[in-house]
Amino acid sequence: DVAVSLTHKHWEFLQPFCRAGLLLRRGDAAAALDILEKTPSANAGLVYHAAFVLASNGRNQAAIRRYRELPGDDPNRLYIDLNLSELYAEEKQPDLALRLAKSAWERTQGESVPAQICYARRLTERGELEKIADVVRLPADPKQADPELLKLWIPAMERRIQSEFNRGDHASARYSCRQLLACSPGNPVATKLLKELDRIAASEAEER
Repeated sequence: DVAVSLTHKHWEFLQPFCRAGLLLRRGDAAAALDILEKTPSANAGLVYHAAFVLASNGRNQAAIRRYRELPGDDPNRLYIDLNLSELYAEEKQPDLALRLAKSAWERTQGESVPAQICYARRLTERGELEKIADVVRLPADPKQADPELLKLWIPAMERRIQSEFNRGDHASARYSCRQLLACSPGNPVATKLLKELDRIAASEAEER
């Protein structure tokens, strides 16, 4: 009797979410999303899943509300904050989006690739490209780098190289050029500046 009672109790709170899943598979997204948005649950896993599905289907505000129901010590806290950062960015709340991304990156000590990507996206959106070069940690073998991370890192390094060159820090600019070329062979910005640095070095050698 206890087993039957527990099974019935579990089914009562699972049933709406199961129904939502069936509706999604049948193509009735609106009805399914309404269920996921409005059905209360004390089960963190179900709430997380509901929030994720809502966000994936464009119901950003509903997804935000569901994510915010989850406790601070939820085992998925990293991904909750990263997903919230993306949602707040889409909802034109850049400061909150950046704060969540930076916090997630700091909590993982910069080791989490998803956190690096999220933080780098927020910095890109704000035009703070040079900071990205310090946020992203590429593997020793560039071929093993996450493509999205590399895509964010390359323009950041291009900006850094140009800044280093403009302020006359040619040693740092040369080092950064070589870093960039190792990960982006033939990169036009690095190639052009490296040639200019070689020209300057040759001219200075002649003068001596």
